Amino acid sequence: MITYTKLNDPKEYRSHLTETETLLRSADEKFSVSYRDKIRHTFVDSTKIVWDKEVDRIDPIDQVIVEEIARSKYLTAVQIQAWMMLRGIWGDRQELYDRMGRLVKTRIIQEKTITEPQSFDLRFYELDYWGYQLSLKKGIVFHRGNHYLSYKTQCENDCVATPADAKRILQGNQIALGLLAGGAESKRFGLMETMRPETGERFHHDCILRTTANVKVDEASVLAYEVVRNTDESYEKLADKVERYDLLLQNKKYLQSNYHGDLVYPQLIICGESLGHNIKIANYLESRGIWSEEDPVLFTDDRLNRNDPLRSIYAIREGKKIRRYALPGIEKSGLLKRSLFLSD
Repeated sequence: MITYTKLNDPKEYRSHLTETETLLRSADEKFSVSYRDKIRHTFVDSTKIVWDKEVDRIDPIDQVIVEEIARSKYLTAVQIQAWMMLRGIWGDRQELYDRMGRLVKTRIIQEKTITEPQSFDLRFYELDYWGYQLSLKKGIVFHRGNHYLSYKTQCENDCVATPADAKRILQGNQIALGLLAGGAESKRFGLMETMRPETGERFHHDCILRTTANVKVDEASVLAYEVVRNTDESYEKLADKVERYDLLLQNKKYLQSNYHGDLVYPQLIICGESLGHNIKIANYLESRGIWSEEDPVLFTDDRLNRNDPLRSIYAIREGKKIRRYALPGIEKSGLLKRSLFLSD
């Protein structure tokens, strides 16, 4: 069974909800894909790094930045700021950029940029070698979804993330952030985690389901969000995932013992780039014969998660009619509004 930490506990992320929600809505960050997208890696001359000197400069705020990136795999600067605000850490955007620039130069985090000729560049971050070492010492939980590989190893193993891969995970974080900032009731959340039966016996490999994000609303409701970008490769991968989901629903042992200790099966929710994209996905699943009215897949999309996260889930019914669902919310006004500033 998975080990949870404070980084999966929604109660740790209930400060400055309104301000965080405003930040997320106003940020000009879009995670749709284009065939022109390219990823550029920022190279650092590690021969100039004197780690013994740099480690003394790492303060609690730096450690929070590393923690959030370690759990989330990829984050933009705005998303890092949002995670920090939800933990009660409030500060100037420029100071955050300065901190992250220093963490990049000392190989604690890596910086990458998705370039698209006719749009804004999208900069995001992942762990680098020393950030991974710090995370291990702090007890951060790593699994196949958020595991660390150096950029050199990624290139050697031909597993460098594509723009669609990166934007998929960034949108998964956007979903989790939107729900937390929107005050959704929840018991836990996770990024890039698996859902699988654990009975002490060898289980069928096809019963393993890894989704981009997951949220346990309560004992009777677990949401498994799978982010899909509009690329040809994404549809085949999604078909495999939906088939795995169907197999998991048929596995009665899942409710006896599973990776998360849940008492219910997860509800699969596909996050497409738009309503039109989701209709295209629904048509594709129907054409593949993996569209079930008995165990329906629900949908959400990037725009709704940004603007109305608690009412962002919907079903696409016969005739492509839409039925919206709402998630329960907490009373924001009664929450503790603690504040830890980045600096004086």
